[in-house]
Amino acid sequence: MKPLPTKSSPAPTADSASPVSRREGGNAPDHCLISVVVPTRNAQGFLRPCLESLSRQTFTDFEIVVVDGGSSDGTVALIEEMAGRFKNLRWVSECDAGVYNGMNKGVRLARGPWLYFLGADDRLQNERVFEEVARHLDGTADMVYGNVMLENHPWGRDGTIYGREFSVRDITLRNICHQGIFYSRHVLEKFGGYDLRYPIFADWDLNLRLFKKVRKKYLPLTVARFRGGGLSARVKDPEFELHFVEILTRELELDARSPLYRDQARGLRHLWQHYARRGKPGLALKFFALWLRHEKFIGRGNAGAAETYSATKEM
Repeated sequence: MKPLPTKSSPAPTADSASPVSRREGGNAPDHCLISVVVPTRNAQGFLRPCLESLSRQTFTDFEIVVVDGGSSDGTVALIEEMAGRFKNLRWVSECDAGVYNGMNKGVRLARGPWLYFLGADDRLQNERVFEEVARHLDGTADMVYGNVMLENHPWGRDGTIYGREFSVRDITLRNICHQGIFYSRHVLEKFGGYDLRYPIFADWDLNLRLFKKVRKKYLPLTVARFRGGGLSARVKDPEFELHFVEILTRELELDARSPLYRDQARGLRHLWQHYARRGKPGLALKFFALWLRHEKFIGRGNAGAAETYSATKEM
């Protein structure tokens, strides 16, 4: 079994000269079906609607695990207040290495066999989401996912429904939002959770690792309202972007003739040039050969991406 990443060096903070010691509190049942992990850091202005959307669920066999990254605003006080109101909320606060470090901590703290990750500025679509999803958490799939509604997001206008049943090509073009996914706990433990080398796109990396190896089930319902303006909208992830094609090759077990490379010709070029500069001729030659085979598709390989990802409407 591959352990979850445990990198714990604190992310840079305004008050990093005074490290925040570990604090924790709250209560939750010893057993539940779903563990909801909510990573936070300085989220005082958004967290209350998120937690209240959870408290309104008609399905109650779940716990809330809030993992705070050492907030310096009023987030921890708000978490303590909400923990006093909700009998199924546990929390911990300490400096960490970012949102995915917090999510990995949440997996280790969780008590349920199913994991769901909700951003502190996101909220569930309605009060029956868990009731509808729970019917499908019956052991016939390892990854159950639906759609999200965009709010204040660069991907589309407010109210746009993002999501569909993903094909292999789909997952190479755009990610499934983690706000729409319920993961079986044993799958996260087996495949190692979120890779902290990728501070922005560790969720995409995880989904690529799982996509061909686990049983998936798509539900045509909107799970959550996904608010834009987070890290992915402001910060690049150069390590993930550079090695993206390499990740696809490994995790999707692509043959050299795979037409999926036609969407990735520019990435192939950057990758073989990178390995050539690093003095790794074997890898440079491997990706140069792939690029040479598929480079003629540059300029038209991505033509279908917009069509593939046109917003879907719920049935």
